[in-house]
Amino acid sequence: MNVNERTRELYKKTSNLIREITIRVFPQYVNEKEYKKHTGKSINMKEPHTYSEKIRYIMLHSGQDKLMALCADKYNVRKYIKRKGLGFLLNTLYGVYENVDEIDLDALPNQFVLKCVHGSAYNVICKNKSKFDWEKEKKKLREWQKENYGYKYGELFYCNLRPRIICEKYLEDSNGELLDYKVHCFGGEPRMIQVDFDRYTGKRHTRNFYSVDWEDIPVSVLYPRNRERKQEKPECLKQMLEYARILARDFPMVRVDFYYIDKKIIFGELTFAHGCGVEKIIPPKYDKLWGDWIYLPGR
Repeated sequence: MNVNERTRELYKKTSNLIREITIRVFPQYVNEKEYKKHTGKSINMKEPHTYSEKIRYIMLHSGQDKLMALCADKYNVRKYIKRKGLGFLLNTLYGVYENVDEIDLDALPNQFVLKCVHGSAYNVICKNKSKFDWEKEKKKLREWQKENYGYKYGELFYCNLRPRIICEKYLEDSNGELLDYKVHCFGGEPRMIQVDFDRYTGKRHTRNFYSVDWEDIPVSVLYPRNRERKQEKPECLKQMLEYARILARDFPMVRVDFYYIDKKIIFGELTFAHGCGVEKIIPPKYDKLWGDWIYLPGR
């Protein structure tokens, strides 16, 4: 490591430490400042009303929620799924590792996915080992393991997770796609389903929302709607909603993600703070409507 690299590393460690200390001491101040930075609006944390405000409230008050922390961990959530009697929904697990050096690439199949369990979007996808730059990907994983995702984005239920790595089966449907059906649940009840298109293809990322009866909801959240694509209702929708209902009943609000591959439902993840509550919702009336669906315990 040369002088410039050491300087950048030191700067990053110092910045992360300052942010962690600031969030520990002034959590509400940081929460409100981040919301203002991303949305341009002030937030009402004393009397949160909108969907966005209530997500930020959950983020702020979730640090001691042990169940939420268990389910945010991409390895430990498997215990929760099994406890609910839905272990058959879990994707094939090839391994769990404390660090990158434990991973034996030769022992893995030609296609696989590596995920850091302590945050979001810490993913490495291998579609073909012969074209896989392992040294480059190892560097990414090492950097991600150094980060405390909870303090980085203010999702405090992530703060005390062990930064392990899991390896799972690579998933793809017969069309070469991987659509996940994100079931947004409020008070344990599914209310809407989100489907993202061209998320990893390099094309324009679009996102549609559907009611539980698979009727189009004319709303965009961060990404534009895909008006051309008429996505068929999955054959398994009724069963998928029932599984989501079982997994959501312990939380005021949670997004339950599933894949549907070869007529089989596969669990993806549980998400408690969709978009950190800062994704722009158009028209804004849905921000208020969805907020009305969230009951915050203790308020």
